[in-house]
Amino acid sequence: MPSRRVPNFADPRNVINPSKKDSLATWMAFFGMLEEDTGEYSKPTDWARAAADEAFVYACVKLKAMSASAVPLRVYVKASHDLIPADLAEDAEAAEYQKLLDTINPYSMSAADFKGSIVASLAVYGEAYVRKVRGRLGGAPQELYLLRPTDITPKVGKTWIESYEYRPAKPADAEIIDPKDLIAFRLPGNFVDPTHGLSPLSAIRREVEVSIMASQHTNSLLRNMGVPAGAWVAPKDSDLTPQDQSAIKKVLAALTGPKNAGKSAVLPGGLQWQQLGIPEQDAQYLNARKISRMAISSAMGVPLQLVGDDEHAGVYRSVRDAEQVFWRRMVNELGWVASILDSWLTPDFDGGANRLTVQFDVSGIEALRPTPQEELMLWTSLLDRRVVTPNEVRAHFGIGAPVEWGDIPLLNGQPQEGLEGKRPGMVEAIPQTQVAVQDDNVVDAAPIMSWFASEPRLY
Repeated sequence: MPSRRVPNFADPRNVINPSKKDSLATWMAFFGMLEEDTGEYSKPTDWARAAADEAFVYACVKLKAMSASAVPLRVYVKASHDLIPADLAEDAEAAEYQKLLDTINPYSMSAADFKGSIVASLAVYGEAYVRKVRGRLGGAPQELYLLRPTDITPKVGKTWIESYEYRPAKPADAEIIDPKDLIAFRLPGNFVDPTHGLSPLSAIRREVEVSIMASQHTNSLLRNMGVPAGAWVAPKDSDLTPQDQSAIKKVLAALTGPKNAGKSAVLPGGLQWQQLGIPEQDAQYLNARKISRMAISSAMGVPLQLVGDDEHAGVYRSVRDAEQVFWRRMVNELGWVASILDSWLTPDFDGGANRLTVQFDVSGIEALRPTPQEELMLWTSLLDRRVVTPNEVRAHFGIGAPVEWGDIPLLNGQPQEGLEGKRPGMVEAIPQTQVAVQDDNVVDAAPIMSWFASEPRLY
C-alpha cells in the first residue's frame, strides 16, 4: 500500500483558503520568517532579563535600588501640624510599626533590601507586590515578603480586584490571597489593563533591542577581526573542483579568530582578493546604541552621566548637578511609594484613625543639601537678621563649645549690652581669599571654619 503523501504546508500552493488568517503562518514559513525566539521583549516575563542583557538598563536599575535602600523609612505620629518620629513619641503602635519596617522578615529580606527591591521591581515590571503575614490570631502584620509580579494574577470581580492568585514557578497549586493581605504598587499609565502597572521597559523595548543588537553586531566584528575585510573572487574562466572548494573552506576557516589576525591565505584556482569596506548603513548601525541609551535614561529617570556615559557629561556642569536632577525625581517616586504604604499598611496599626503616617526621611540626602558656600551665606544672613544666635551657628558648624554671650541674637553685629561686661572685639569681614570656590562649586571650608572658631569673632 503506497504511503500517504504529506503536503508541504510551506508551499503557498497547498493553502486551501489563502484568505483565512490561519494562512499567515504558512506564508511566514514560505518567506523564511519562522516563529522562533527572536529575543524580542514583548511580555512582562521578558522585562526581568532586560537588566541582564543591557548594561545601561542594569546600571539604571541598580542605581535606583541602591539609592532607595539608603533613605530611612520612618513612622511618624501626627500631633496637630507636627510629625513626631516613632522613637520619640512613646507610642506603642508607632513603635511596633517602625519595628516591622526595620526588620521586614527574619528569613529573606532586610529593611534596605525591602526599599531597594520595591524600587527595582517598579523600574523593571512597573509593579511590585508585598505580602503581609499576620499572627495566628490575626492582628497587625508581623512580617512582610516581596512577591514576584509575574507570579501574581489579579482576579477582578463586580467592582474591582476581589482576590489575587499567587502561582510561583515551582509549586503546582495556586494560592488565593485576600487583597487586604497584599500591598500592590502599580505605576500609572496602563490603560489597557489597569490591574497591572506599566513597565518603563515596555515603552523602550525597541531601544533596548537596538542596543542589544548593536552590541551583538560589534561583538561579531571583533570575533571576526582575524578574517580579512574582503572576499576571494574566482576568475570567470576558472574551474574550481569540489576538492578545491573544500580546501579553500578549510584554509579560510583556519584563519578565523583574533589569534590569526595578520595571516594571509594562499589559495588555488587563481582567486583574487577584493577589498570590502563597511557600508554607510553599518556605520550608522554601530552608532544606534548611543541613541538607545538616551531613551533608556529618559524612561528610567537617571541622568546619563551617573551611569557612565561620559559623552554627555557636558549637559551638566558637574556631577552634583546630575545628582540633584536624579534625586529630585527619586524623591517624588519615594513619596509615591510611601503614600501606598500609608494607604494599605498604616491602617493595620492605627485602626484607620489617621494618627500614624510613614514617610521617607530625605533630609540626609547629600545631593539635596546646599553647598558649603550656600550654607555659609544662609546662616550668615540668619545671624544678621537676629533669627539665630551665635551659639546656634557654632553648634551647627561644629566649631567649638558654646560661649557665655552667644545665647542672645546679635545687634548690629555685636552682642547686646548687659552681659556682665563680656564684649568680644569687633567682627571682622571674612577675607575673600579664604572663600575658595573650586571648579565643581565645592568650597574649601577648612579656613572658613577656623576663622569662625577663633576668638573674639562671633560667626
